[in-house]
Amino acid sequence: LLEIDSPEGAEAVRQRVGNILRDYYAAGEVGQIDLDSLLEGHAVIEARWRFERAFVQGAVPLPRTLLAAGITSAAAREFRNLRELAIAAQELEMFETDPAYLRELWLGEARALLAGGQADGAVDLLMSVGLETGESDAEAERLLVSALSRAGRTEELAALRARALDARLARSRAEALYDKRKWAAAHDAFMELWARYPNDFAFPDATRLTLAAHEIGAADTLERLAGTFPLLSDMSGWRDIALRLSPEVEPPETLTSEAMRSSMSDADRALDTVLELTGAGAVSDKNDKDLN
Repeated sequence: LLEIDSPEGAEAVRQRVGNILRDYYAAGEVGQIDLDSLLEGHAVIEARWRFERAFVQGAVPLPRTLLAAGITSAAAREFRNLRELAIAAQELEMFETDPAYLRELWLGEARALLAGGQADGAVDLLMSVGLETGESDAEAERLLVSALSRAGRTEELAALRARALDARLARSRAEALYDKRKWAAAHDAFMELWARYPNDFAFPDATRLTLAAHEIGAADTLERLAGTFPLLSDMSGWRDIALRLSPEVEPPETLTSEAMRSSMSDADRALDTVLELTGAGAVSDKNDKDLN
């Protein structure tokens, strides 16, 4: 490029290089180039073109390919490298990068860290970049809920008030707290889900809230649930659930706080029964996979 006299000529070369690089990395992503050869070529390309827009914006299929192959640390490193190059180029006024592309690199790195068991690193990345941008991002916040849960950072999870909180994210947060047996926080999270998204508050949510409410002695919640969800006592499988909850007690006609207070030794198995009877378990599993 330095040997080309005119700006027009240099731009034409850049466009040709961009097309070649896009085709190269796209071929690697679909398996037309084996991974070892792809990485060898990438090393040569990066050494020569890393400060060019064509490389920074064309090489993202590489970390996606690495992530798909389960090479998570390398994938996270490549996502981060491209993001840092793009930011440096902007600061040096070499070229501008679309914020949506920077977001793709940022979320890609977070997913790679999370997939590689580096949940704390994913949390730190999501929180630091999120604080810098100050923007709502539902996808990033779903990843943050998952990362906080996997990292065991339940205090931060309980305190999280995501700006882009939708029903799915609110449910994921509540379920994560429930799974960690943070009963008070889980109770509050399910109550928040119920209050903000009453039409999305489903029977499995009510069941988990029932068990969390019992653990903390929230009689008002139990009474409200019994009145709002008659299926808790009317469904055909209630006898099996009630017997699992309290083997020595006849299944109650209605769900009362007194009945629940004698039931919690087998609460998790009762919830499993509910999910089996309602067919909600498959939906919950799908939502968990969608977070990854």
